[in-house]
Amino acid sequence: MARDRRNRLDDVISAAYRLFCEKGYEATSISDLCEATHLTAAGLYHYIKSKEDLLNQVDVRYYERIKEALTKKRSKKDPEEDLREFVRDMSRVILQDKNVVHFLISRGFAETSLWEEAKARRKEVTGFVREKLREANPAAGDFEIKTAAFVLIGMVTWASLWYDPEGSMSMDELGDSLYRLFAKGFLAAGAKSRSRK
Repeated sequence: MARDRRNRLDDVISAAYRLFCEKGYEATSISDLCEATHLTAAGLYHYIKSKEDLLNQVDVRYYERIKEALTKKRSKKDPEEDLREFVRDMSRVILQDKNVVHFLISRGFAETSLWEEAKARRKEVTGFVREKLREANPAAGDFEIKTAAFVLIGMVTWASLWYDPEGSMSMDELGDSLYRLFAKGFLAAGAKSRSRK
């Protein structure tokens, strides 16, 4: 019984996630959620306290996925190789869903009492990225680390808008490409390529 309820709640959260991404939090009605989940309003409220509560559960679920990917144990002794795998893992979890960027930048939380909790989760993810960057470059200053973290997160997140999983490049290949651009630099990589000719 408990497993059935958990599975049904997972279905409700997944449906809500799709709707919030497609229509936005404010534009998604309880009727929309009922239609997507094939539940009556009473049935829906058996699993959630409110639409705001459901938004929070969606956010928690997604950021747990990101957190799991970013905190995965890696055995690499080389900080640069470790960072490459870190970027690849980060790319994989974000690129799995093209809607993710819309949810990540959603301001729906700004209109709820849960915005502070949502910001804390986002800061936690940024903190993981900053920690990994500092391991790779201990000499970098705090401002450089902070800027680099936001640049990296932005690169990976916005790639979900144009990346085609059916195209010629796999998620891991794109992750490696983003890493090279980020860690090596576009102009530096071009100069190195020209020097080989």
